[in-house]
Amino acid sequence: MPDSKTKTTLEENVAAFEKVLTHLLINNNGRYAAGNARDGFSCWDTYRDALQYANLTYGLDDFIVKKVLYGQKAETFTRDLVFQPR
Repeated sequence: MPDSKTKTTLEENVAAFEKVLTHLLINNNGRYAAGNARDGFSCWDTYRDALQYANLTYGLDDFIVKKVLYGQKAETFTRDLVFQPR
């Protein structure tokens, strides 16, 4: 786990989520987990609540918000995506 002074990467955050997923599923199936590899995850009832918490807590630092589901497929993206119109 990264120390408190280092930034986390998307890969580290996804790996940390996958590591705690079994634990999260016990009481949070269908909810949304927000957090990162350094600080861990907290769960929220709605995506909006989870995203609001993460934005307020982490600001411009990296974090992920993922739905906690049995048998879920890992899908990720980054805020660094640049969309260009055709």
